[in-house]
Amino acid sequence: MTEAVFQFKAIKQKLDRQDQKAEFEAKEEAQRASYAGLYGVMVPLVRSDYSGLFEKIHELYGDIKI
Repeated sequence: MTEAVFQFKAIKQKLDRQDQKAEFEAKEEAQRASYAGLYGVMVPLVRSDYSGLFEKIHELYGDIKI
């Protein structure tokens, strides 16, 4: 009986670690996608010598208060 409990706990710990790893990887991927989206918006604006930069930011994000 105790051997079965020990095996169950070991399997549960392994699955918990896998879940934590998968959750961490999903968060990292979402963050990378967020940065890629921001990069995709900002680079063309900067490359156009800032023409329309503030208008585009206002269009995308509205009024930004600092």
